[in-house]
Amino acid sequence: MGFFGPNIKKMKANKDIEGLIEALEHKDLAVRRCAAEALGKIGDARAVEPLIRALKGQSLGGSRARRLGP
Repeated sequence: MGFFGPNIKKMKANKDIEGLIEALEHKDLAVRRCAAEALGKIGDARAVEPLIRALKGQSLGGSRARRLGP
């Protein structure tokens, strides 16, 4: 994790699925959203359940969750 939070761009580039899944629970809404978008673009099946939990818990902040797909 960096000084300002996890480096989502780096995790996405490295396909760090576990790190991105962990970022779904970050205190910063922007970090959670970026992590969800990155997971959606990567398309790894391991992210499905954590993304569903995040969406059900509405931790992604509303309508932006619709844009998670490729």
